[in-house]
Amino acid sequence: NELTKGGYRLPSEAEWEYAAREGGKKIRWAGTDNEGALNDYAWFDFNSESAYHPVKQKKPNALGLYDMSGNVAELCDDYFSFEYYKKSPKRDPLNERHESWRVARGGSFLYDPNRLRTTFRYAYDVKLKHVIVGLRLAQ
Repeated sequence: NELTKGGYRLPSEAEWEYAAREGGKKIRWAGTDNEGALNDYAWFDFNSESAYHPVKQKKPNALGLYDMSGNVAELCDDYFSFEYYKKSPKRDPLNERHESWRVARGGSFLYDPNRLRTTFRYAYDVKLKHVIVGLRLAQ
């Protein structure tokens, strides 16, 4: 942000899921609801050869976003809590309460299709360094 004056930030978990689900559609993976077509949209345990890949090698979802399922999991601005959504606002919730873990979404090149679903959530300790976690910026 200092270099670009761009105002970039991590997306909230709600923003991430809305974008992955192509504007809120009830689809299981970003780009498709058909597991047979997942190979066209995502790097995962079946096709990745246990390595991450450059962005834009697979098809984008309907919003033009690449790699929202698979390749690397993406950090969100929210802190992770199992209990938060039981009491959170229904519209645009953001867990800002400092917890030990951040939310990561989208799965990775090491995971099976079930863990790439647009609704699957991960708890990620940001103090650890992992090759399977990256980020997507929002403006």
